[in-house]
Amino acid sequence: MRSSLTRSVLFTLMLVVSSPAHADEFWIKAGATGNGQSKTTPSSQFIALLQQARRGDVFHVAEGEYNGKDDTGEFRIDVQNLTLVGGYSADFSVRNPFKHITLLRRKDGVTTDYTRTEGGILAMHPDAHAVSKTYSVSGLIVDGFVFDGSTRNKYSSWKQIHPSGSWKEPLVKLVASESGTSHNLVFRNCVFINGYMQGLYAKWSGDQNEVSNSLFVNNMIASVDFQGAMKPNPGYGLKKTSVLIKNNTIAFNWAHDKADQANGINPGREGNYTIEGNVFAYLQRPSGSGIDAPPNTPGITMSNNLFYLTNDADASEKAQTTAAQVGSVGRRDEEEEEAPKAATSLTTSGNKKGDPGFKVNLPYFDNFTSWSNKYEKLPATLGNEARAAYGLKPVAAKSATLPEVTAFGRPYPVEPGFVSHFVAKEPGVGIRIEGPFKSYGPRPAETLLGIKSEKAADYKEISFADLASAQDGDKVKLTAALGTKGNLSGKEYSLADYFAFTIRLPGVMQENTRDKLMAVAIRGTQAGNRFNEVPSPRSTWEKGIAVRGVVKGSGQMKLLVVDFIGKVD
Repeated sequence: MRSSLTRSVLFTLMLVVSSPAHADEFWIKAGATGNGQSKTTPSSQFIALLQQARRGDVFHVAEGEYNGKDDTGEFRIDVQNLTLVGGYSADFSVRNPFKHITLLRRKDGVTTDYTRTEGGILAMHPDAHAVSKTYSVSGLIVDGFVFDGSTRNKYSSWKQIHPSGSWKEPLVKLVASESGTSHNLVFRNCVFINGYMQGLYAKWSGDQNEVSNSLFVNNMIASVDFQGAMKPNPGYGLKKTSVLIKNNTIAFNWAHDKADQANGINPGREGNYTIEGNVFAYLQRPSGSGIDAPPNTPGITMSNNLFYLTNDADASEKAQTTAAQVGSVGRRDEEEEEAPKAATSLTTSGNKKGDPGFKVNLPYFDNFTSWSNKYEKLPATLGNEARAAYGLKPVAAKSATLPEVTAFGRPYPVEPGFVSHFVAKEPGVGIRIEGPFKSYGPRPAETLLGIKSEKAADYKEISFADLASAQDGDKVKLTAALGTKGNLSGKEYSLADYFAFTIRLPGVMQENTRDKLMAVAIRGTQAGNRFNEVPSPRSTWEKGIAVRGVVKGSGQMKLLVVDFIGKVD
């Protein structure tokens, strides 16, 4: 049985857990009182269930507003291969994320501080950077949610965002100190809106990442940031980072007061990027490029994208050559323009510039374009042409400088039908709201690596000293102390799924000892979770704890694949 949930929160909620060889499905609905086991008995306890999730669990979430942990608007992901699916009608009979809005944001009026939060609306455990802990969100699928940062921001009486007091974190932030912990992430049919910083930021790795049919509006620095993309590491099972970025709409990004960036996509120096059928529009200068590629980016393929009022609109339309060696698609700063660096490898076809024909909220549009024109954040002629199309008067340039306090605009209203404002008039580009939308269920058992635990009786009890003579394939149980995390041994144990540490002879209290053996465990399983629960490895050194696992290899290559760790006495 899965461990019980917090009684003070879920005293009426009873879990019926499926066979340990399978993941679970949960149905979530704001205000519901059921146990979450089925569509007919949904639960409102999204956070409590999410924090008890195992590898491969699926969460189906109905329309409504969800305010996260302690109403701070944060939803923490601790394990791998989770599937989060929003956009259902109240009875789960229909799924359309752009009609049945599943809204994740901080409760209006709630305040918090950085010491009590994870950072993003969707984020990793705060200990993800701790030396003695290991967390991963690899294999995460997120489909059908609206991430709204407006209630995390502070606005003046005239509805301008205030840098002082606004939440300085991406809307979605999936970053840990270890490589391979944000591996093969998928975001589909989502909205990232009103962020003070990036819309989506992760330490990307793997060759099956995807960001598709999503809307990014009213963000800063970059809507999607790949600058944390990881290098390939074939020895540890990590392929070159590759991302499909398709049919997204990225619009109305404000130049951030510190970074002075308002880009659509910031590709990383590592990775391959397929950027296809997206709309980039109204991205403020000086560095409001649709695609702001750093020099030496190994591979960018741009095809059939539409650009309007971005720094790179002209260049992206003209550079229709195959495997062209060009400089940055956009630009990072004025220094790069003065002293060009090595070329970026770029394959491009079918890109064009032109007005996407949005039908956006008029007060917001007036605010954005009047400020942008006045302070030369958009080309004045085109900016006023856009205003004229909305029946607004032209605004002349005044000054390229502006006090920081009034540098940013009002929130874009998350109101019924707002996603339809951003459907481009040109077919085949940008976000599409009519569907069809993918259905999701439990993943195949073979993808749920290590979810099944063996019985203690199946293991032979040995002493720590007996490990020296244990043979490959032996299933053993012993008392051992936990050492620090280390380096994996070979691509058989991919960084995307495993973490490495040492086990030690109990009773040895000095830091260095020869009486130790390399061990690996699967993230998100009993062993991985218990490793995180131990206060510190040193707390196990005196008495040790129970460990079970399978011996692999021999001699210098011997290690223990751990599938169970006990509690500290």
